[in-house]
Amino acid sequence: MPEKPRVLIYEWFAPANKMWGVIGYCKYNDIHLEIDGNMYEDDSNEENDIVKEKARTMDWQTATAIVARAVDLHASHTAAHGQFSHDAVEKSAEIQAAWQRIQRG
Repeated sequence: MPEKPRVLIYEWFAPANKMWGVIGYCKYNDIHLEIDGNMYEDDSNEENDIVKEKARTMDWQTATAIVARAVDLHASHTAAHGQFSHDAVEKSAEIQAAWQRIQRG
């Protein structure tokens, strides 16, 4: 059986706040992930404050619309990246189904 893919992220290579997409991708696709350094504590306080303020003041409808758009973009990218193969279209449908399930609660 082939070894599971692995990723090592070096903290000094990229700012922590830019790596969350990579981390999420690895977790979603069951790729082993190791982080070198103390990435979680190095977030920019100013950027954290901006995000927290936006989250505090954003209404539910706006938040769900933004996430729905991100899900649509990710699903479309997944299908296109796989050249619309059966597996890529299945993965795209799974992404959209997951969002629909989350919306149901």
